[in-house]
Amino acid sequence: MAFFTWEEKYSVGKREFDEHHKRLFTMINQLYDAMHDGRGQQELQSVLTKLFDYTVFHFSSEEKLLLQNGYPEYQKQLAQHEAFKSKVTEYRTKVEKGQVGTSLQVATFLKDWLLNHILVEDKKYEAFLKAKGIS
Repeated sequence: MAFFTWEEKYSVGKREFDEHHKRLFTMINQLYDAMHDGRGQQELQSVLTKLFDYTVFHFSSEEKLLLQNGYPEYQKQLAQHEAFKSKVTEYRTKVEKGQVGTSLQVATFLKDWLLNHILVEDKKYEAFLKAKGIS
């Protein structure tokens, strides 16, 4: 049972980044599935670690392309990426110390942040990249 599913409205016009986003959806859904099976707390650290590592990879790819092409909102994008990594690191630390209340809280944060970031911030670069012939 999916917590949330990919829809075409989430496309940012760059296939590589859409595939990255789909993979992030899958990871968050894995956490949700583990919660549904009663293994949420057990899987939380592993999923957060995988998600963090993949997010660093994705953000790096996105930032490199945006910087190389002079994206005017590059610094804002970078700041949001850094804030997300900090929050995930905070959750990971809390999980290690047994201080996170529920895996649902973490899964909801991840889902809400990702959807908002894609639909608001990432969508902004879609037209910019398209105008430069990048897809």
